[in-house]
Amino acid sequence: MDNRINQIKAEERLKKLEEELRLMHKSLDQLVNERTNDLEMSNKFLRTVLDSLNDEVLIVDTNTYKIQDANKAFLSEYGLTRDEVIGKTCHEVTHNRMDICSPPNDICPLLETMNTGRFSVAEHIHCDKKGRKIYAEVSTSPIIDADGRINTVVHVTRDISERKRSDEALRKSEERYKNFIDTTLDGIYHVNAEGVFTLMNRSGAKIFGYESPEEIIGRNALEFWRDPRDRDAYREELRIRKYVSAYPIKARKKNGEPIELETSSRIVESDSGNIIGIEGILRDVTERRHMEEELRFMSLRDELTGLYNRRGFITLAEQELKMADRLKIGMFILYADLDGLKAINDTLGHEVGDMAIKEAAGILKETFRNSDIIGRIGGDEFVVIPIGTTGDNLPAITSRLQRNIDVKNEENDRRYKLSLSSGIAYYDPEHPSTIDELLTTADALMYDQKRNKRKP
Repeated sequence: MDNRINQIKAEERLKKLEEELRLMHKSLDQLVNERTNDLEMSNKFLRTVLDSLNDEVLIVDTNTYKIQDANKAFLSEYGLTRDEVIGKTCHEVTHNRMDICSPPNDICPLLETMNTGRFSVAEHIHCDKKGRKIYAEVSTSPIIDADGRINTVVHVTRDISERKRSDEALRKSEERYKNFIDTTLDGIYHVNAEGVFTLMNRSGAKIFGYESPEEIIGRNALEFWRDPRDRDAYREELRIRKYVSAYPIKARKKNGEPIELETSSRIVESDSGNIIGIEGILRDVTERRHMEEELRFMSLRDELTGLYNRRGFITLAEQELKMADRLKIGMFILYADLDGLKAINDTLGHEVGDMAIKEAAGILKETFRNSDIIGRIGGDEFVVIPIGTTGDNLPAITSRLQRNIDVKNEENDRRYKLSLSSGIAYYDPEHPSTIDELLTTADALMYDQKRNKRKP
């Protein structure tokens, strides 16, 4: 009886154990299915991610160099299907060669990653399926197993052709710009907010007497202005107008030699409106200024005598008149006429008459100081403003003039005698008059003297 009971209990425990085992198997099967589904989902997700990338991705076995997987971008680039790629070596597919890449002739980031276990990147050129040159950036990342060994490398290729073309276009553009600024005759410059040169082309450096731009870059522009006040006026003009055109600058070279420049420049501002510098073009106009000065000198000078012509004399006389008014001081004008010029021309010729005029001009220059204003305003008419002369000095001046004439006439072999008639007008700032009025007064007094000389 007891044996039967024990047998029944054993059978019940066995059934219960079988049920537990069945449930355990069911749970294991369910777990395996879930894991399988998770893995499939992960693979599907990974596939979606890889195929959505524009970069070309290869997964390469490190032992055999065979491709384990490739994304759509890679397949599309080479015009291949996944079946045509999987199992082939990377060098066979990408370089159309059976032997593996061998440094240093071949730059292969994949080999570097295999050897070092580190991420690697490099650039190289290859041709696509249409034979077009492709610039590529290749990066490789190792996948390490539980034992710390590299068994797989992820190989990513990015097409950087557009960037390379842009970089090349930019490089050529910069080269053209550099060639332009180095070959132009004008100086091209930039100074920062502190007035220090940060850019200067070769012509600009030569304008200031330097051999190369490097010698002037880093120097403060202030040291090249002859007068710092002029620089302050220039900066104020720029501050108000933001730009200037053909602005005159009195500058000096490295050796201190004065030069005349013109600049067309503008203020450079930051996005917030702060002044960060000035950039512009410099032109050396020293020769032009000298020529202009020479032409101006010629336009104010009498060609025959070198004295001021009528225009030059009137210009300077009006300046002296303004100064006399401002200082409340008097001023004298001497009007002189060469006597007998017509007779000299008629009997001895115009060449001798011109010589008489030049001799009269020479006597006037000998009699008066360099600071005095002497002019020839007509054929035989001369005018003088003796600067700073008072009425007390006039007799001495007229005596010296006549003495110099007498000395000239005592020279041997003279064919004619020099004679000058003169009249002197006085400008009184308390009773102002014009230059023309003064000349008219002095002219009348001169003719009085000339008539008195003709009296027997």
